Amino acid sequence: MAGKLSLGRMKALLASNAMTSISTADDATVGSGLVLSDVGTVAADGSSISDAAAVATHVAIVTAANGTKGVKLPTGATTGEVYVVGNHAAAVLKLYATSETLNGVAGATGLSVSGSAAALCIKSGASTWTVVLP
Repeated sequence: MAGKLSLGRMKALLASNAMTSISTADDATVGSGLVLSDVGTVAADGSSISDAAAVATHVAIVTAANGTKGVKLPTGATTGEVYVVGNHAAAVLKLYATSETLNGVAGATGLSVSGSAAALCIKSGASTWTVVLP
């Protein structure tokens, strides 16, 4: 279907480096790989969505995950925005989204990001996120 790119096809294009030129206002470009220049570090916190640390950059390097602590994706993200959440701890990181769903799961329930892994988070609708986990 014109104008639509399935998640599977996007993964294949990124893996093969077939995507050669995409640019956005947030300095995200695809050439020899995806490059997002909006990078920051955040310490995981809390034990639920109410006290999880906020992701404030499109690439979030997350420290301090311990199997209970987490981060929440930004509210107000627009459809098509992409966030990469990298868990730099050995323990599981909880990933939340306020009043939204993550792969069909309530955002307040959240998803688990394995230790030393990353989640590719795509705002796929008004209140939905598609999250690619390893």
